[in-house]
Amino acid sequence: MKNNQYELWGNSQSKIADARRKFGLSLNKAFNKYLIPVLEEQKEELSIAYMNRILNREGPTKTKNTSTPETKLLAEVSIGAFEIFTAYESLLDSEVYVRRFPYRGTRISKSRHLKSVLENHLNNIYILKERMVKYLKILTKKYGRRVTSKGKPAVRITEVMRRFTEEYLDPLKAVRNSHMHNEEFYDSDLERLSILENYIQSNPTVPRIEYFKTYYDHQFEIIRKNKVKQIQAINADINKLLDIYFNHIHTIVFDEDDELIIHTLE
Repeated sequence: MKNNQYELWGNSQSKIADARRKFGLSLNKAFNKYLIPVLEEQKEELSIAYMNRILNREGPTKTKNTSTPETKLLAEVSIGAFEIFTAYESLLDSEVYVRRFPYRGTRISKSRHLKSVLENHLNNIYILKERMVKYLKILTKKYGRRVTSKGKPAVRITEVMRRFTEEYLDPLKAVRNSHMHNEEFYDSDLERLSILENYIQSNPTVPRIEYFKTYYDHQFEIIRKNKVKQIQAINADINKLLDIYFNHIHTIVFDEDDELIIHTLE
């Protein structure tokens, strides 16, 4: 990569699918074509403003607005994609959180930690779905009248992908809504762990308490492994969804040479 080029989406992303990687690399290409020349002209001003901001110094913390129609379009296209990328990264983070219990010696129990991770994972799925649908609306507004190189109307592609995304994630949405709006998140395995925890804490001197502690530890490991597999399976399915999603919208935003389509500015 040349020194004057920026790569915002490269090899660092976890489990990145081919279509998302292609979309990200096409965005990089557009950044280097339209944004970097603008930034190069403001390099000194940007440096001063940046240092003033992070060091809390007096002086300008912003530069004058020199955006072009192309960079404005690029910003809308890239921000929406980046929000989806980061939302999926949050789902992958749950695979790490569910394997760890960093709260020993605190009031947080293992069952509540697992419950929190599972609830957060469901919430992040909802956030991802909302961002995917929102992004399709943005693309419809910008490219809806365009016909792709394959002869498909862009508005038709975005509508099909909206329905597909919502139907694909609806079962998980239903699980989330059941505990967000009607009752607490319920999991029979976690409930069993919680009962064992309460019994052990409330009866530290009863006969055979060590047996219950050993049984609890064994059950916790089994349940945690199952939750790890559950989260991984869901994430793998969503990974496939995202690959289909970005494969289709790539044909809306970029041409056959992976150049950003800016006909909407004409």
